[in-house]
Amino acid sequence: MEKGRVAHSPLFILRYIQNTPTHSRIAAIVPVKVVKTATGRNKIKRKIYEAVQKIYSHIIPGYTIAVLAKTTAINADSKNIEMDIKNLLIKAKISR
Repeated sequence: MEKGRVAHSPLFILRYIQNTPTHSRIAAIVPVKVVKTATGRNKIKRKIYEAVQKIYSHIIPGYTIAVLAKTTAINADSKNIEMDIKNLLIKAKISR
């Protein structure tokens, strides 16, 4: 991921690199600096994975993607998270 590219949005940072030709892999990362408790971090990760699951069919195959949460993602609802990730993937030219 060091050689990958980066895209920013108000809620997330997206790091991505093109490498696997068959499918895209996505990871949700919530640092301890953003949410101190494990339950809080897992709650945000579940929201991220739920949003990605809804738009996964639009993602171009062949990317490894890391979605890093910012502190503003703590209070965001699922709809805003989904919209922000979708816009971020389009901005990075990973989604159709």
